[in-house]
Amino acid sequence: MSLSPHRYKHTTLIASQRLCENIVKLTFKLNPTESLHSLGFDLGLGDFIRIKVNGVSRGRAFSPTSSPEILGSFTITVKIYEKGEITPYLEKMFANDKVLICGPCPVPWLTRKLSQSHKHTLIVALGIGVTEAIFMCESELLNRKIVTLLISVQKFDDLIFSTEIANLRSKFPETFVVHTTLTREKKEHFHNSRPSVELFRLVFASALQDPTSSAVLVVGTKKMNRELYSMFLVLKCSTKLLRMGVRLFGREHSALHTNIRKHQITLPS
Repeated sequence: MSLSPHRYKHTTLIASQRLCENIVKLTFKLNPTESLHSLGFDLGLGDFIRIKVNGVSRGRAFSPTSSPEILGSFTITVKIYEKGEITPYLEKMFANDKVLICGPCPVPWLTRKLSQSHKHTLIVALGIGVTEAIFMCESELLNRKIVTLLISVQKFDDLIFSTEIANLRSKFPETFVVHTTLTREKKEHFHNSRPSVELFRLVFASALQDPTSSAVLVVGTKKMNRELYSMFLVLKCSTKLLRMGVRLFGREHSALHTNIRKHQITLPS
């Protein structure tokens, strides 16, 4: 199976596993000698795969969540949206059912690789966003960055990829720190609030001693991304980590100012 980002090809579902109420893990078939890596994927740069199903005019983007070195298959981890176009279909798939895939697809707004001179990488993963964030963490750690990951979920039972995160912490014990906040449940040893400027000050305290040395990334919905990036600006973290590097906030300023006014906070000069 020679994949292309511009042409869809059929693949077959090998297995489906429900991780929690609205999250399923789906494993699809590749040729026995193929891996995502051999097909050109670099998950550390945010490469994703598009999946298309019958009756839907266009494909949807999903980040692979299995190791790119695995031969013969790849896995995606999907949050099911009741009114979604594709995820309800994926939820009901059985082994040997088929979908169309294409890839690797690069992050569409990325046009160039910029300097990676930052020392600290601050990543916030909202809900299912942890499936993408973990590869970004590993990529940054391999690039000798000090990485702090904040995971935000509603309840303890919504946590996924705990084993993978623990393995990464074991591999990089000196440079990888993980915090988890539960937004709708109180539990010992966890933060118990929604992401906020105050929470960022607490979990990212070390990096915020010199915010100009940090690059930040939020993995979540567009609305939440804008809101959380505005909080980072309040903390004078103005450098956004992209999949291939970093850039200064630019065109996003208008949307960010809207959120800043809503929170009645002041943008630093």
